[in-house]
Amino acid sequence: MLCPNKMHPFGPARCQLLLALAATCFLIAGPAIAKDDSMVMAIPAKGWPPYIIAEKTPRGIMVDVMRQIAATANLEIQFINYPDKRALMRLCDGTVDAYPKSRDWVTDPADYLWTDPVLNSQDVLIFRKGKTWDFSQPHERNEKRIGCVFGYRYPKLEPFFASQKLKRANAPNSKAMLLMLARGRTEAAVANKNVALWLMGTTFELNRNDFEFSEKPLGTAPYAFAFSRTKRWERFIALFNSELAAMKKDGRFQAILEKYR
Repeated sequence: MLCPNKMHPFGPARCQLLLALAATCFLIAGPAIAKDDSMVMAIPAKGWPPYIIAEKTPRGIMVDVMRQIAATANLEIQFINYPDKRALMRLCDGTVDAYPKSRDWVTDPADYLWTDPVLNSQDVLIFRKGKTWDFSQPHERNEKRIGCVFGYRYPKLEPFFASQKLKRANAPNSKAMLLMLARGRTEAAVANKNVALWLMGTTFELNRNDFEFSEKPLGTAPYAFAFSRTKRWERFIALFNSELAAMKKDGRFQAILEKYR
């Protein structure tokens, strides 16, 4: 017996209060448990705007797409914040159902079920308007400084950084990197194209008309949703892929993109 009236030193009322507090703590700290009419989706606590904007009610390109499609299946989405590695672990053990990710960014994509790509995540070079140049041409590389986010690697540019044919200029985040470019401290910047468009549309000091993008991306990855491997989600993924194709055809998907540019 958990709370005997006489033997427990706290007494029955105090014991019931402690049990209630313990249960509350479990609900806050423990993994979400999905019901048959819900889906647990992991997202990073800081988000990745405009794909994932981590507010009290999450939004963003990936969130809005999933919310629309989940509604057609009468599924309620429960959002839970996890760092990347924890989210993938939770997918494997089934305590998380879905996580926005690219199969190119995981070691073993076969560990998960995958939707069709929602869109391609593209890294591009960004220049000040009228100041474009081609990093593949030797005569154009002299003394060129490329804005990069500290800690990130860019495979196509790494050989040029290593040989010092291009100079890497680190910034703490994409916004700071674009501000460096706007102020003439670098000759180009490497950024995810949709992230850059979002920042140009939401940052006072950045004007979309002041920049140009490289025609060819430096890197492309299909951005989709990874799901835990269960029959239930196999059926949902088939619905997701069909509805996503319809959204791209009838303009609903484009409307979501435009909302975040």
